[in-house]
Amino acid sequence: MFPLDEYFSDPDGDNLTYALKESLGNTETKPLQAELIDGTLWIKPVKAGKGIVELNVTDGEAVFTCT
Repeated sequence: MFPLDEYFSDPDGDNLTYALKESLGNTETKPLQAELIDGTLWIKPVKAGKGIVELNVTDGEAVFTCT
């Protein structure tokens, strides 16, 4: 569980919005599940292996992608 406002801020004070980037592959073969709920990123491991979560953070003007 990652409350995203504790990790990201905007120097101009703009509100930030978050979105998980679409990932390729079959859901059944992924080693983790990730979802955003009320500004909190939840990551749940479902089996052994490596997983990549890509998060887009925007202030409405620019987009930052965090992997």
